[in-house]
Amino acid sequence: MYKIVVTGGSGLIGAALVSKLKDEFIVYSIDKKKIDNNNLYNNVNYFNLNLSSKGCISTIESLKPDIIIHCAAIIPGNNINNESIREINSRIDENIFLISSRLNCYLIFMSSTIVYG
Repeated sequence: MYKIVVTGGSGLIGAALVSKLKDEFIVYSIDKKKIDNNNLYNNVNYFNLNLSSKGCISTIESLKPDIIIHCAAIIPGNNINNESIREINSRIDENIFLISSRLNCYLIFMSSTIVYG
């Protein structure tokens, strides 16, 4: 059975993906936000990680995913300036790209120009 990591797993798109994938795959939902216990699925593994930190790399690598679906990003409106948003999102992306490369796993990158301006 495929192991799938969904970054931004509690966001709008990430949560919808987790909901659809949970019954057919081993799913790891990774987000910086702590998930409300009322919204947890029994068959999903939840991790609260800061993806812009290098510390997240070993945790995700230890999961040995076959696929990473990357939906995580800082978006405008969080009382943070545009330059900081671009910098943080770039660090998040670099970490995820590094993990995917090291593990030689598939990467599905979901993003839009809103996260980079």
